Amino acid sequence: AGDSDGDGKSNKKDIQVFLKYLTNKIELNSLQIEALDIDRNGVVDINDCALISKHSTGVKKLENMIIK
Repeated sequence: AGDSDGDGKSNKKDIQVFLKYLTNKIELNSLQIEALDIDRNGVVDINDCALISKHSTGVKKLENMIIK
């Protein structure tokens, strides 16, 4: 989860992709959408971006946030 660029990590690069998507500068493919929908509500939005930001800054691990 959170790995939009396929490098096996959820980090600042993924936040950059996220922000480009949220500002309509890029479109996401289906794999990116699945990876970036952290809260699994069917929508990739600013809430998901906040969760990835918390993870990449060490505030909270994604494993503890993902709804299964």
